[in-house]
Amino acid sequence: MALQRKKTHLPHAHPTLEPWNGSNHSVAEPLVLVSKQVLRDTLHFMRYMADLNKTGISAALCAQTRLHGLIHASGICSTPHTPEDANQLMTGRWLPLLSLPCYLGIRPDNVILNAPYIKVSKKWVVYWQQQLESEKKPVAGINWQGKQTWRKRP
Repeated sequence: MALQRKKTHLPHAHPTLEPWNGSNHSVAEPLVLVSKQVLRDTLHFMRYMADLNKTGISAALCAQTRLHGLIHASGICSTPHTPEDANQLMTGRWLPLLSLPCYLGIRPDNVILNAPYIKVSKKWVVYWQQQLESEKKPVAGINWQGKQTWRKRP
């Protein structure tokens, strides 16, 4: 049986901007955080943008288009970039989103965010309330789907 190689997940965008090294960044200079190909990583690491903004650095997020509504509704970033947008940027610096906790000094003993940070828009709350209002019993839902083209592991 052949061993499967672990896939390397590349950033969605490849800005021509200079990478940010975590220091010497002017608060007036734009910073774009670029997600990788996996949705779960974006959902997990976007939480740290609020802490970056507290430092005075205003950052934008380049993420998967299908997450833009959720990112906006959660207050993470008001105008997320598409990879095409990020590749066209001419000023500022960029950083892979998954590198952000390192630059913020986050460690297992220094977790700076432990409150809910993902929110949905009110229209979806109303929609699902209307869909489920006739139910007499408690309703629980679980939705999990990975990329269908990935092979199952042995």
